[in-house]
Amino acid sequence: MRNWLYRGLVVAAAGLMAFSFTQMWWALSIKGIEKGFNVVQIFPYALEQTVPKEYQSFMTGSDMPGFFEPAMWTYLGLAILALLIGLVVMGRSGKLLRFRFNVSSFIVGFVGFSYAAVVGIFLIIAAIRTGDFWGTHLLGETFVNVGGAYQTWVIAKLQMGFYLAISTAVLLLALGIFRSRIIGRHNLSD
Repeated sequence: MRNWLYRGLVVAAAGLMAFSFTQMWWALSIKGIEKGFNVVQIFPYALEQTVPKEYQSFMTGSDMPGFFEPAMWTYLGLAILALLIGLVVMGRSGKLLRFRFNVSSFIVGFVGFSYAAVVGIFLIIAAIRTGDFWGTHLLGETFVNVGGAYQTWVIAKLQMGFYLAISTAVLLLALGIFRSRIIGRHNLSD
């Protein structure tokens, strides 16, 4: 029964990973424009802009490279596939140097670590790239002068998808680390 509990938790974590991947992770809105209307949205796989005409000339060069979106969708597909493989090989153990480990535990933990790395890299790149949007900060309000009479406050925030992604990465890491406690066995091959 505990094996099925563990499998269910891994499948739920895979679903959360896929869901968090499709959600917005960062957004920029212009103060004074309809509340909740984001002019710039960053997803883990793309950057979308719905900037008013008067501001568009100041947004040139802020797009993501063409290879980025396919690479990120490929990452997600491989991560979900790895989690499913981790469920199939639950009873297998491996050896690396002098260390023995459960293959399933290693795969699930590695996917969690890789997703945590994606979130961390996202933060670094987003902090650098947000300067492309009129020199704004990653978080908070920034007064921007985009030229002429166009001066306003912009608000930058991390979105729920970002926090869900962090939580999913931590969950996958915990499932990888505490697998033997969850299934109730301490033998690496169980």
